[in-house]
Amino acid sequence: MRRHNRTRFFYWWPVIVLCALIFVQSGFSTPRVVPVIDFGDKLLHIAAYALLATLFFRAYRNTGKLSRSPLLLIVLSILSSTLYGLTDEIHQSFVSVRHADVLDLVADGVGSILGSLAYHQVVIVHRNVFRRISWIDKIMNFL
Repeated sequence: MRRHNRTRFFYWWPVIVLCALIFVQSGFSTPRVVPVIDFGDKLLHIAAYALLATLFFRAYRNTGKLSRSPLLLIVLSILSSTLYGLTDEIHQSFVSVRHADVLDLVADGVGSILGSLAYHQVVIVHRNVFRRISWIDKIMNFL
C-alpha cells in the first residue's frame, strides 16, 4: 500500500468503524442501551454524533487540501455527520418496533456542531500553545 493510501486509511477507518457501529445499533429492534433518565437517548445521540463529527473533521483535515479553510472543515464535518444521522433515522424507520424521530436528528445535528467546534478549538490550542512542547506535539499530531 502506498504511503498516501496508508495515510488516508489511517484517518478514515475510525469514521467508517463508527458509522458501522451506529448502523448496527440502529438495526436492533430494541435498543441495546436503555437510557435511565428522560431524554437520555438524546444525550447518547449528541455524544455519538459529536464523536462522528470530530472524526470527520480529523479525516478531512489530514487527507486533503481542506486544512487551509477552517470554516470549510467545520461546515463539511457538520454536514457529513448530520447527513449520516439522517440516513440513520431513515434506516430506523425500516426496523420493526423502531421509528424515525425528528428530535433524534436534531440531537445528531447538535452533537455534530459541538464536536466540530470542540475539535477546531483543540486544533487552535495545539497550533498556538502546545507546539512548543515536543511530546505534546507528538500526541496532538497523532490526533
